[in-house]
Amino acid sequence: MNHQENSKYSQNTYTVLTTEHSALASARALINNEIFTRVSLYFTILSSLLIAAAFIAQIDNSSRYFSLFMWIALPLLILLGFLTFSRVVVLGGMEVAFIRAMNRIRHFYLISTPEIENFLLFPPYDDDESVFIFGGFSINFSGNLLSTVTTINFTNSLLLTVSIGLLLNTYYGFHLNSYLPISIFVFFFSGITQSFLGVILAKRASKTATLTSQFPPPSQDKNGTGSVLE
Repeated sequence: MNHQENSKYSQNTYTVLTTEHSALASARALINNEIFTRVSLYFTILSSLLIAAAFIAQIDNSSRYFSLFMWIALPLLILLGFLTFSRVVVLGGMEVAFIRAMNRIRHFYLISTPEIENFLLFPPYDDDESVFIFGGFSINFSGNLLSTVTTINFTNSLLLTVSIGLLLNTYYGFHLNSYLPISIFVFFFSGITQSFLGVILAKRASKTATLTSQFPPPSQDKNGTGSVLE
């Protein structure tokens, strides 16, 4: 008698969960595709703006047109960067929720078929640490520093810092060399502010419910069991 004949779960259970697992994997792929598309769009527009600004700057007596172009383009680009940052945060939360759901199904696979435990590379639990390991995320400083949202935030903060410098130079005669020490403060302040406001906007826009862990690792099990199979 094989294992499936001894199992308390029906064949329909395996079929439904396998289908759900495939659907979640496809949803993750769509999320990553949207992240890539939005980030690419932001940096493509940024590159186009810089190229256009370089062409305008080469025109004789173009200072008026150059200033007009920059004061229209820069605020819109900064707004686009802020919205891109917020949307990527929303998509990241959705991906974490999908991975948590996938790990619950993988946990079922381990319970129903214990002999596969040694063949699973990633932990089959749905706690935050296991989810982050499976998704390739990191919540430490270096992991956050290398993330996509940090790249967008740094770029947008740089644009905002340059815009403020141009504003001070144009209307108040503030020399750009004198602005350099202040620009460091403006850069980090704008980055922190955008992160704070972006996360708030992302939380309001996101409909993904916060999912609690139902299958933590044995060390986190309230019953203190030493194995996931007990």
